[in-house]
Amino acid sequence: MNRRAFITASLKLALSLWATSAVSAAFAAEPKLAPLQTVAAFYNEHCVRCHKEGKAKGGFRMDELLARPNIEGHDDPWKNVLEKLAGREMPPEDEEKRPAHADYEKQIAWLRGELEKSEQLTASARPRAQRRLNRAEYNRTVSDLFGVPLRPADAFPPDDRLHGFDNVAEGLNTSTVLLEQYLASAQQIATEATRQYEDKPPERGVFSLAVNDRDPQTFRLFDPNALIHFGGTDRQPAQRQWVGHAIGSDYGVTAPGFYTVSVYGEPRNFAPGERAIIRLDVKGRAVGLFDSAPVGAAQTGQPLMRTRLWLTPGRFQSEASAVFTFTFVNGNPYGAGVGETVDYYPSCWGTFHQEKKKRFPEQFEKTSDGWMPEEPPDLPIRRIANVRLEIAGPENKLWPPVGFQRELAAALKAGDLTAVVSGLLPKAFRRPVTNAEVTRIVKFAETSQPTNAPFNAKLQAALTRILVAPEFLFLVEAVPPNSARGGYTLTHWELAARLSYFLTGTAPDAELRVAAARGELTNPKQLDAQVTRLLRDPRCVTALTEGFLNSWLHLDRLAGVMPEPKLFPQFGDDLKRSMAEEPKAFFAALLRDNGKVTDLLDSDYAWVNERLAMHYGLDRGAIRGSELRRVALPNRQRGGLVGMGGVLTLTSENTRTSPVKRGIYVLEQIFNRPPPPPPPNVGDLIPNTASAKSIREHLALHRENAACAGCHNRIDPWGLALENFDAVGAWRDSELAWEDPSRPTKRKEGEKPPTFAINAAFELPIMSDTAKRATGVEAARAELLHRRADFARGLTEKLMTYALGRGLVISDQRHVEAVTAALKQNDYRVQALIHAIVQSPPFRTR
Repeated sequence: MNRRAFITASLKLALSLWATSAVSAAFAAEPKLAPLQTVAAFYNEHCVRCHKEGKAKGGFRMDELLARPNIEGHDDPWKNVLEKLAGREMPPEDEEKRPAHADYEKQIAWLRGELEKSEQLTASARPRAQRRLNRAEYNRTVSDLFGVPLRPADAFPPDDRLHGFDNVAEGLNTSTVLLEQYLASAQQIATEATRQYEDKPPERGVFSLAVNDRDPQTFRLFDPNALIHFGGTDRQPAQRQWVGHAIGSDYGVTAPGFYTVSVYGEPRNFAPGERAIIRLDVKGRAVGLFDSAPVGAAQTGQPLMRTRLWLTPGRFQSEASAVFTFTFVNGNPYGAGVGETVDYYPSCWGTFHQEKKKRFPEQFEKTSDGWMPEEPPDLPIRRIANVRLEIAGPENKLWPPVGFQRELAAALKAGDLTAVVSGLLPKAFRRPVTNAEVTRIVKFAETSQPTNAPFNAKLQAALTRILVAPEFLFLVEAVPPNSARGGYTLTHWELAARLSYFLTGTAPDAELRVAAARGELTNPKQLDAQVTRLLRDPRCVTALTEGFLNSWLHLDRLAGVMPEPKLFPQFGDDLKRSMAEEPKAFFAALLRDNGKVTDLLDSDYAWVNERLAMHYGLDRGAIRGSELRRVALPNRQRGGLVGMGGVLTLTSENTRTSPVKRGIYVLEQIFNRPPPPPPPNVGDLIPNTASAKSIREHLALHRENAACAGCHNRIDPWGLALENFDAVGAWRDSELAWEDPSRPTKRKEGEKPPTFAINAAFELPIMSDTAKRATGVEAARAELLHRRADFARGLTEKLMTYALGRGLVISDQRHVEAVTAALKQNDYRVQALIHAIVQSPPFRTR
């Protein structure tokens, strides 16, 4: 097929699928909205006095809303009113006359009913979008379908986030550029999946590459004697060396398959307890961070690192499926900590010390010879000598090695294209297929190739056509045109797909497909059994951690955080990487062990490695290496999300803490109740804070303006309670005076800004006890735990949004409340939350 014609046809198919199944819902009796006059007395009595022309607190005008005949066209402000009423936030507590409980409940019920009718009217004029696979789901799906662990979607345009997640249907647009990449990806996968089924590769071999350790200053890209570059020069002293190499046919990879890659070396001159950490990247993705055995006891012949990878032949980086990047990270005797510096060579000794004295002046002294370290200059150089890379493979105990080739071996050997397509298409489309669909694919493959084309060419054409079909790229849910929203019950196959992509981020496995074929998934017990089984699957932990947790907590943004090196010299790549992994390890353990989600609010344990333990001031003792493990906390400084270095760093500026960012993070991520955006003229409203000496004083001046106080009284206390943590999450008892960057203070040479003790006192609008104020992170965690019901509701809303692949609507709220109640009833166990979401009507209907 002509490429342009293919793209045009595919775009039309994709866009029609995106909108078709989604024809407007028809209603037998169109709902009618009630006039606002019926409830105007309630709002006139309790709201209008503070929210009217000339006195619109928070910029909100209730008088304008009441002037309309009904709520049509103003759902968002009325949803805000509903939230304030449901939380009893309005009227404020200090108002003398507040509604009775019955009046609150009556108004909440009325408003919720009107909003549901308004949403139905809006939905009837709006198409229902089908959800396409996002990048992560695409990668997992093609890997599972063909057994080829490629990541073609990494080159796709980033998926937009809507409602906080990148798997929401309305946010997953389909462009011509993306369709071009779908085609290129399909062709790549088809070639990779079919290239090896005919000829068995040679028996397993071992290819060894030695590094020339004697001449570390020079290397060539494909010179096996200089694969890894050590050392530094006078111009580039003691920095990490990142050298990538394509592992292709020149390096012993003669056939696609799984290979065992090992790195050998001899650590030299390390002090007791120091480590040699090796990181291995494949095409820019870290596949492992390997911690050697105690270097003082390294055994000859034992590898420093070993891993199993899928490799394909390729001479150049652009052709190869794996590009290795090694960094050797050694212990630093000058205080920067594990993971901050690498091999020291005499040629850069003086330059190295000049750089170090800037970062660690307290460890150097002035002598007649200039700046020199306290340690003698003949300190033994830490290094790894005699480095050798070993590639062993391919593994061919089972042949063919790719899953679909083994399952369809007879059809492939016989050259029966119809049988191959019949076996593969139901898995690709995630449902039973018709003979007509199979025939259409086969006919396309045969007519798109010359008559005398080999079977392999036709097979690749058939696979390419399957991989660009809308039925593969989209999670199709065939809703009848005239069904009401939420009135269509998913078929067994649609429910199997929704469940599988929720929990494992990929297509249904064999057991789930069997359950769908038997019609078992409408049975709540059978559905529960499938959820229990999938929760035990390691893929579930990976998918929910990488898919849900990353987006929920914004952990992926941590990669772009760059604290000022002069202020935070201890913050390096190793620490940043460990910070990003800590919440993942914490959450993964909750999933595996069916822990309590309230541990995310407060816990007496943390998941740390040696680098984090050092950063947190914990006794490293047996905490050695880069692997994160659960440790009991000796005090109440850490515990839960607000004690994690990654969260604290993510919510700071690059030079200082930001109580506002931290407070918003608590409201938005923990409670799912973000504050409204600041007023348009907020720049004119901020008072002159040049005289402020601390962040606390700066914010106090800011809150003096009534337009700012409403939101900042909710935001600031949570951030101020965390002020004992600096901008990279390290504990501190004092801080530098805050200064307006636009008005720098002139000081004498060598004079430092004043410091003063941290004040972590905070006061929330509604405290959990009779105390008006509390102090510090321990009190903040206690307050969070007291509000665990609000957290449970917010977490339920977040996870339901992720599970459904759409934003929640007012009609979902009763189901949110039911799921939250089930979570509370089951002692806040995380697996109870997942079971309740899957059993909820929104999950089983569309």
